Amino acid sequence: MKRVNIVLLSLFIFNLAHADPQECSVRSDGSALCLNDRVIDYRHFEGVITEIFSNQTAIVNFDNGDVTVEDMAFLYRQVQCLWGYCEGDRIIDPQGNTGWIDEIFENGEANVEYPNEESWFFTLDELYPANGTPVIIHHPWPLPRPYPEVIVITPWPFPEPPYHYPHPWPEHYPYEYPGHNPRNIPSCHPVEPTHIGPHPVPHYPYPSPVHYPSKPPAPRPFPHPHPVPH
Repeated sequence: MKRVNIVLLSLFIFNLAHADPQECSVRSDGSALCLNDRVIDYRHFEGVITEIFSNQTAIVNFDNGDVTVEDMAFLYRQVQCLWGYCEGDRIIDPQGNTGWIDEIFENGEANVEYPNEESWFFTLDELYPANGTPVIIHHPWPLPRPYPEVIVITPWPFPEPPYHYPHPWPEHYPYEYPGHNPRNIPSCHPVEPTHIGPHPVPHYPYPSPVHYPSKPPAPRPFPHPHPVPH
């Protein structure tokens, strides 16, 4: 296991050394949302941040084809692991069904996939670890940063928001619209689950970042998961 951890750390450092400068908006707790981050919003819609403005609003290209303006206070980025749970972990849901974590987000929510190809969102405090080999998942979007941030990210000087955004806000938007001036984004406070997951680090490194398509296919695990080396 120690050898795997060293390999993962080496790959992460390599990626940092060869990565383009990240254009990020930093929250009050030091965490950040950056261009090309994969995020979830308050509706459980998933997409990628394509533009950010100085008042902490963003343009998000969603998987369902929608492109809307969002308040970054209600966007949460995808992470590999949180509270000992990692993407690919097999879990038991509140109804006793067994599935695996397909995606985890920094607000403590997880998209759980089932053998019948259904998927449902739960918070990590609703899930229990299950026995079984983790599922190997290959996502076709950029490499997510570890959570929490392991390096200090300098806020990027984003442009002022336009008075007329090029895209609409979500229909029936339930929150106040942000003003024109910069502001602090509140921190995320996910609920610590009663049963901590068994994996503090990912089972595998993500593949190299690839160009983000306009509408990526839904992530699906390989039909026959490869065993995790120890």
